[in-house]
Amino acid sequence: MKSVLGLDIGSQYIKYSVLEHMGKGQYRLLSIGMAPSPAKGILSEAQIDQEAVAATIHKLLKDGNVLAAVQEERFTR
Repeated sequence: MKSVLGLDIGSQYIKYSVLEHMGKGQYRLLSIGMAPSPAKGILSEAQIDQEAVAATIHKLLKDGNVLAAVQEERFTR
């Protein structure tokens, strides 16, 4: 079955969920997690703050054992 990753990057928390499509409009929750957003996080234009957000996402997904093949690209809003 096909899995879907949802990612919510907020000013206070970063949250994710992974769902598996079971067919006929049904989904099963495989994984869910959240972590506090870095201090300035997405509200900042500074690259160091954007890198902190990316590092938090990476750690959150790694700690949640979320396996995904994601092409590395530049962080944009």
